[in-house]
Amino acid sequence: HYPLRRQRQMCIRDSRMGLALALPSALALGLQLLVAAAADSRCFGAFGSESGCLPTAQLSGRFPTLLMPSATTFDVAAYVLAAELALVTFLFAVEGGLVESVHTIPPEWLQGQHLWIIANALQAAASALFVTGRVAASTFAVGGCAAALTTLGSTLLTLESLPYLLLSAPVWMHAGWAAVIVFVQAGMTAMSFGLSASGLIATAFFG
Repeated sequence: HYPLRRQRQMCIRDSRMGLALALPSALALGLQLLVAAAADSRCFGAFGSESGCLPTAQLSGRFPTLLMPSATTFDVAAYVLAAELALVTFLFAVEGGLVESVHTIPPEWLQGQHLWIIANALQAAASALFVTGRVAASTFAVGGCAAALTTLGSTLLTLESLPYLLLSAPVWMHAGWAAVIVFVQAGMTAMSFGLSASGLIATAFFG
């Protein structure tokens, strides 16, 4: 029975190693969501309105934008989040042997996983900066997030149908949403410095 026991131990070890490969992606997303939730709730209610922190909807509602209402733009985050949760679930399912057509996490993802971690760190920083009124700094952080995700997405273009749908598609969704947020927050920054809506339109069209 020793060979069977040895084989079983190796399978358990390989399974644990596989789950460890998916863990950094999950932790990065989890940290980003935790920071975003804390920022948008004044650290889960620990700070009052005197802290100077404003919820995203309240702060974004102060400024008109060229693309769409700021609050509507930020609400799209819920759909991006759902796609990214599906991404992380897929990674664990693959390494848990639950996906018959995909036996291992694609090497393209593992090679670009650091970009995913960087993007989530920048998104978390952007959330914290935004609710404290540092909209310009938040805009740069979101721009960095969009750049990291775009780079990651470009490395995933060769994936097959299912991995592409569950890995690449959420990355491009977040990258596209972040790019829109950059324009929205850039407009909010300009408005905060006193540029009128008509001036904002003129700047956008005539440089």
